[in-house]
Amino acid sequence: MAFFQIGSKLFEADLVVFDKDGLLFDSQYFWKGLAECRMQALAEWIGPEGLAEWCRLFGIEEDQGVVHHVNSNGIFALAPPGEEVIITAALIHKYTGKDWGESRQSSFNVFDSTDRTFDVISALKPKPGFPDIFTRLNTASIPFGIATSDEYERTRQSVDHFAKFADLQFVITPFDVLRGKPHTDMLDLISTRTGVTPDRILMIGDSFADMQMASDAGCIGIGIPDEPDMLRKMLPYASCIIESLEEIKLITMEDGPKN
Repeated sequence: MAFFQIGSKLFEADLVVFDKDGLLFDSQYFWKGLAECRMQALAEWIGPEGLAEWCRLFGIEEDQGVVHHVNSNGIFALAPPGEEVIITAALIHKYTGKDWGESRQSSFNVFDSTDRTFDVISALKPKPGFPDIFTRLNTASIPFGIATSDEYERTRQSVDHFAKFADLQFVITPFDVLRGKPHTDMLDLISTRTGVTPDRILMIGDSFADMQMASDAGCIGIGIPDEPDMLRKMLPYASCIIESLEEIKLITMEDGPKN
């Protein structure tokens, strides 16, 4: 058990859950690199017109293959991989005339091949407070893990480059649950696996989907938004909103809570 001084508030929790993109790593930096990789592969299937439509649908602003911005509320930022594959398959079907089964398989192949060839490490830019927050939690023997909309292997590579992946108690991805964020499935599964009740779980994320998931699951939600619009969307759900992981102070039982 530990106390967390976060902003002006004091919370008591037994387990910490982190989102990944946008919280541990700069999301725009990562998304831009991944989007450009996806676009290069997709261009062969749907051509310039189809690619322009794909970018509009996925919330990607680009010019001649160079991505300038990714909408943090858009499909590319928030949708789990399985949903991205289906939406892309519909565009392949539209622009190639292939039957649905073939279009869906082609879409899966595009995502699978780009996942394998994408240079994850080059697209990573740690946010302030990471990986220090992992080190501090591990030193204090406070268990922690990740609940992400990304896939497992990319998460492993990302974390292991800057911290010790083995220190994580769990990594939950959309492939582990029936429904992704903002549904409560990920936190429900974490609670079941660890035996920690939801009210003793601290969920830290950068999006309203993280905060809605935390609120609906009965967990403590700590929001660290990058944009004013995201902050506004978080307000109904977050237990506390701060600017950086560096603002989270750990108080162990030996220290005792500070009033």
